[in-house]
Amino acid sequence: MITELINANRIMDAHIVAKNEYVRNNASEKAFNDYFELCLQIAQLPIEIETRKFFVSEADQALSYYSEHVVMDEDTLKSILSYKEKLFEVTDQIRSLENEQRTAYVSKVKENNNQVLTVLASIKGKLHTAKDQTEFDKLLLDLASQEKVLLKDFFNEDQQALYDVMTREFSSLISAKMEQLAYSANVEYNRKAVADFREAFTLFKSNEAKYISSDTCLFNLVSKHLFIYDAGKLFNETLIYYNHVYSYIFSKLNDDGKYTLTKYSIDAEKIIQ
Repeated sequence: MITELINANRIMDAHIVAKNEYVRNNASEKAFNDYFELCLQIAQLPIEIETRKFFVSEADQALSYYSEHVVMDEDTLKSILSYKEKLFEVTDQIRSLENEQRTAYVSKVKENNNQVLTVLASIKGKLHTAKDQTEFDKLLLDLASQEKVLLKDFFNEDQQALYDVMTREFSSLISAKMEQLAYSANVEYNRKAVADFREAFTLFKSNEAKYISSDTCLFNLVSKHLFIYDAGKLFNETLIYYNHVYSYIFSKLNDDGKYTLTKYSIDAEKIIQ
């Protein structure tokens, strides 16, 4: 039956039958030989290493049991030594293959690490030249994504040295870039503020009677162009111009108007940068 199963390429089924035959007839050299040889045959198939090692272990256990329980004579001893030699040969083959696969895997990982480190260097350059916060944030996401791909346990000495240098450079670069972008954004915030203050000043001066006589018109003017900015984010120069515009408008209003204007300034929603 074992032969028929092997010929039908039902190797695993043949193993089940051979093991059953051996367990039921563990003193039989033929039963042992069939089972032992089949285990080694399977162990030499192009299958997963762990599966091959399992069948080597099965053969080893069977040989150990057989060696301890068989009636020993010179011929049996020679047979056992021959079995051991076969077992060692297959074990060495699997060990060599495992080492080759391990070497190939490590080589591939190191090459992949090289590629990722190259990408990280490219991202570093792009971070340095990022024009706005959106571009900067996207690059930080790319950086985090690439960082996850690195397998640092496989770094060679040069890769580790490069990674350490880039880690320090990234830290200082990101910190400096965040300050730069925050300043740039604040500059734009102040430019827009100055333009709005000028618009408020121009509109008010073009028809002072309209805004002095109508709280609604005054509210629409100052809520859209004057009081929408956070004073804490304005430069001193911007604040000086703001005070000039505010003082001019304030000076043209009567007491009720001055109160209303002050209330508007407190209640107005501010633009968030």
